[in-house]
Amino acid sequence: MEINLRKNPHDPSHYLHYVNLRSTITIMLQDPTVQKIVDASFLVEDSDGSILKDYTDGLVFRNSNTPPKRIDLLLFMDSCGFSDGLKSAKHKHKLHGMYITLGNLKPYQRSLLKAIRLVSFVNNDSLKNERMYHKVFERILKDLRELEDTGISYKNEIIPVRLQFIQGDNLGQATLSGMVESPTAHYFCRFCMITKAQFKEDASQDRPVFRKAEMRTPQLFEEHLRTKIATSADSVCGVKRDSPFHELAHFKVCDPRLAPCISHDLFIDGVAENDLTAMINYFIRKGWFTRDELKMRIKGFKYLETDARNKPSSDCSEAKLGGHAIQNWNLIRLLPFLIGHKVNVNNKVWKLYLLLKSVVERVCAPALARTQVNEMRVLIDKYLKKRKRLGNKYKPKSHLLSHYPDLFFLFGPLVHLWTMAFEHRHQYSKRVARMCRNFINLGSLLSSKFQLLQAYQNMGPLFPTRPVFSKSSPLQVEEYEKTYKL
Repeated sequence: MEINLRKNPHDPSHYLHYVNLRSTITIMLQDPTVQKIVDASFLVEDSDGSILKDYTDGLVFRNSNTPPKRIDLLLFMDSCGFSDGLKSAKHKHKLHGMYITLGNLKPYQRSLLKAIRLVSFVNNDSLKNERMYHKVFERILKDLRELEDTGISYKNEIIPVRLQFIQGDNLGQATLSGMVESPTAHYFCRFCMITKAQFKEDASQDRPVFRKAEMRTPQLFEEHLRTKIATSADSVCGVKRDSPFHELAHFKVCDPRLAPCISHDLFIDGVAENDLTAMINYFIRKGWFTRDELKMRIKGFKYLETDARNKPSSDCSEAKLGGHAIQNWNLIRLLPFLIGHKVNVNNKVWKLYLLLKSVVERVCAPALARTQVNEMRVLIDKYLKKRKRLGNKYKPKSHLLSHYPDLFFLFGPLVHLWTMAFEHRHQYSKRVARMCRNFINLGSLLSSKFQLLQAYQNMGPLFPTRPVFSKSSPLQVEEYEKTYKL
């Protein structure tokens, strides 16, 4: 569905290309393999939160009075450039893509590309225009309200539908929430009321201890919004507009419902990437190894399975690690195998690296017990205090890291709500744009090609009906003992 946001038939730059949400969900629920998984999700007993394995174990979901038989939706929105980054059109052909998947699926199934469906494409400039901002979300909110009110037909029964969480990077989440987007703003955190001055004061201490500010709540958000409207200020306590998703009956951005993304907070210009870069620079200055030696070790190391597909980047420089999120994550995991034999194990910075590695292992864990989350809290506080010895500045993402133990209790394992699977979905559209080289109405081209791909993938079952094995070898019966041959 093509919607002209500007009402000018000769201007395709502000078109919204939208795929009907109810039809998308209905088609997915007709798949027998999906039905089997959804039926199993209806039978799962309510969690007591002692073991956090998915968002259904988090406090946000458990306190939402969601019925056992329901269809959960997880929404993602992010901007993506579709032209050559070296040309003048770098920002001209930049679209916001919105995708959706079923929360009833298991976490690993939600990350499969076939399970991620397109909702809309819209020009990035349309979201920057205040008049068009709410109009961009009109159609999807209309469908979401109808699904909330009337549910969806599933096996001759009407099942309620709930939008549980929205996933995205910090900029996108701030845009959807109606808060200020800049990480350098006075109120930069969308989870609490800490100010930039308080954060800088905490970071300047010899032994930094980051204070806990008042957490944002739906009531506090509404109070700040009323003050902002009454005073005509640009923003009040970081709130500059109402979120369009507050039109939904069961969704409040400060519940919270906007999940953090550990890939952006840690591995893409985040705490782990910046701090590990500073640590490697320190090790090189100590003379333990050279940068060329590290690059040779990275290239020559024997990687297996998923590590081989996401081996650390050998383009690490003095300024940054140079890889994407999974590559940087793998470098943190595998660094002891690469240069561990060259370091002084009693060195304070090396011990700080091991502490960072322990923090990353817990933050990225697919499941944790409550006691392990409390251990994570101790490790994060200890790390943020001791990283002062690195000399590089604390950034707002360091403050976000201090929220992670509490967010783990609220959202469940954060790795199940990160953006990497959805980010990977952009790759198909990038290939289409690169091969077709038609930018007149890019949203129309990408959405139509994407739906043709989905139509092709819907010709068979979404998930395999039997186990799939890789790197298997034929069974040689004669090599086994007689008792096993039977």
